[in-house]
Amino acid sequence: MTDWRAIAHEHYPEWGEDDSAIAAEDVAQLDALGVRHSPAPEWDRGPYQPLEAYGYELPVLALIASHPQELPADREWLAAQTFSDGNSCFHNTDILTVLRPRSPEGLARLAAAYHGSNIAFADLDETVGYRDRLREFLGADCALSYRWWSEARFSIDLDCLAALTDEQVTLPEADHVQLVVIAANSDFHIPDEPDEPDEDPAPATFAFGPYFTVAEYRRQAAEHEEPEFLPVAEAGLTLPALVLATYGDLPPSDSGDHVWLAIDHYRERYVTVLEPVPALAGAVSTLAAEFTGRIRDNDDNNDMVPFDEILAYRARLKELLGADCVDSFRKLSPGVCPIDIGFLEALTGRTLTEYTDDPGKWEIALLV
Repeated sequence: MTDWRAIAHEHYPEWGEDDSAIAAEDVAQLDALGVRHSPAPEWDRGPYQPLEAYGYELPVLALIASHPQELPADREWLAAQTFSDGNSCFHNTDILTVLRPRSPEGLARLAAAYHGSNIAFADLDETVGYRDRLREFLGADCALSYRWWSEARFSIDLDCLAALTDEQVTLPEADHVQLVVIAANSDFHIPDEPDEPDEDPAPATFAFGPYFTVAEYRRQAAEHEEPEFLPVAEAGLTLPALVLATYGDLPPSDSGDHVWLAIDHYRERYVTVLEPVPALAGAVSTLAAEFTGRIRDNDDNNDMVPFDEILAYRARLKELLGADCVDSFRKLSPGVCPIDIGFLEALTGRTLTEYTDDPGKWEIALLV
């Protein structure tokens, strides 16, 4: 017999009074919703348990209710602890109901295709492949749910529900309802690499524009204040504009090499305007004109850009600029056309090292 207590201790090696109090609060909330959960949170580390503990074998098709106000009483709802993202081993705590799939074989093929992949934050090429497999194995799609898939946790558009199960399901009242395939997570261990000694990089140099000065940046950083991010018009930025953007800290100096603005345009950013190489200036203007107003502004969820719009943008980005958005595609929004940071030199003739020694926090965006 599987020792679920041992599994709980493996995933939660430390357990204190605060954890017990949280577990007790979770139990009260689950009881109020009528959700089945572990009966002994004081020893098994909380009410949320692996699906196998409830008698289910992975993979399963499930409907997840996030932040439910009430749940349909005609189905059994479970407090489930699942693991995903490969060796990152993300712990998911869900209120879900397991559905009878039309194609158990399709679920198994999907799970096997990604077992051991360690996909946690899929790029565009991986997502295109995932969509192809969904269509092939299950006759389903991820046209709107493409952002949330990973190894062992496969998101599917809710309107595919009838194609995946013959059960008649009443959807719960919830802020968000997800249709997923939950599979076994590979969760293998990668040995830690030895730490390398830190090196002192040469500092990048910056000067801020008239609305955000070096002195003000230093004062806010010293006093741990949040900077004021302004709409582009108030910040003196004219759209469309090709910019280099960062969400991280800027290492300021008094050099005038780069002028920076703190703007709020579908997300808060520090930006500096980029000049495209002359041969691409017209193409940048064309791309901006084509996508100004094309992506619908969804006040409730700006993430809901249809995947086909992502692919259409990518095609034009390649055609016009010879660039791509493999890593940055999620940032496509009504006012932002993302471009992978690796194309900075090809687009502008400048290298990223002229701006920063930490490329992970930086991106190129065409603001429209």
